[in-house]
Amino acid sequence: MKNSQNQIVASRGLTNESYEAVRRLCSICETHDQLKLKINESLLQIRPTDEINDFLCCRDGELIGYLGLFQFNEREIEVSGMVHPAFRRQGCFTALLDAAKVEAASRGVSKLLLINAESSVAGKQFLSAIGAQYAFSEHWMRLTEPNIPPTRGPIRLRDAGPTDFDMLTRVFTEAFQMDEQSARHMLSQDEDGQNPKRRRYAIDRADEFIGTISINYTNDHAAFFYGFAILPEHQRQGYGRQALAEAIRIAQGAACTTIELEVACENRNALSLYQSFGFEALRANDYYTLWIADEDRQPSDSD
Repeated sequence: MKNSQNQIVASRGLTNESYEAVRRLCSICETHDQLKLKINESLLQIRPTDEINDFLCCRDGELIGYLGLFQFNEREIEVSGMVHPAFRRQGCFTALLDAAKVEAASRGVSKLLLINAESSVAGKQFLSAIGAQYAFSEHWMRLTEPNIPPTRGPIRLRDAGPTDFDMLTRVFTEAFQMDEQSARHMLSQDEDGQNPKRRRYAIDRADEFIGTISINYTNDHAAFFYGFAILPEHQRQGYGRQALAEAIRIAQGAACTTIELEVACENRNALSLYQSFGFEALRANDYYTLWIADEDRQPSDSD
């Protein structure tokens, strides 16, 4: 570690105390920097305890830095993190990132996607200093003025089960252009159903499987939609619109007062669909690619 006073803790899941400490740190950073950080809070509440995904940087018993790993396929890992404003440029995030690289390498992953708020100049400077390359951006959207059309046609949502595994794999390979191995890996993470706050639904037209959508529920009555796709041969027929309307009704029926999702900035069709339902783009996050080098890297002084 760059500073001997800093202690890096690699955590298998988060205790309630650690989770609340991460939330407090996030709030401090957001207030200081006047931006919104993406830390995937709903996922932090359901972290698996059999693998390391969270790295805590502590000094004198205080959490001063955090980095989280979010692996949705075998090829890459998303990375989100922050450092307390009073402890920046002291090597904290470099140490966190170095520990995360070791964990990623142990999983056979060489590609990291680092998430940075679009308005964070300091974040962009750090990413440039470590050689990360801009990849893409996503809008974070929230349903602010609901305009939910009535459902027409034979579209329904149901809990996806083991018998849907092959069709779900096909959706992810064809609609999201994932390779089959990565799709099966991602789907198998949820197959045991041990995360009750994460629900994957099959979208059926009559009795025919045509797509999927997933919802993460949080403790504060919020829902996050992700993994929404319709098989290519059933697209452009209004089924996605009907499925989205039904998903919103399900979330509202679960007493969710906040409904959010992400969409790639270049995906104009999806952006228009969500806007027509009353979703508003609140902010954007930039994603940067960092390849894990085999040689040792000298720590940067930019963090």
